[in-house]
Amino acid sequence: MLKQIVQVSDESEIFRDALEKAIENVSPLSRVQELDNSKTFDSGLHSVLSELQVLGVGVPEESGGAGGDAIDQVITLEVLGRKATSMAVYMVVHFMITRILLENGNAE
Repeated sequence: MLKQIVQVSDESEIFRDALEKAIENVSPLSRVQELDNSKTFDSGLHSVLSELQVLGVGVPEESGGAGGDAIDQVITLEVLGRKATSMAVYMVVHFMITRILLENGNAE
């Protein structure tokens, strides 16, 4: 897995474990399949990801984010890709937009 390719901190491993457990609790595979089949956005999982500050991963804390780096974003996408694929796609776009805003936005 990812740990074999790059050095992953203990903190990032704890983040991965917490994320996996949260997804399993809120959106087990049967729920994910049901929502995907009905083409329904998983607002419950989105809320939990927000509560866990996953939506702010890769954004510096001084800019209102959760901190972390690209490795933590990849961990997020890897876990979601295995457990809630449609949310992984959503998060790819989310991370792209936050990067664009960080690099090109200003306080105004």
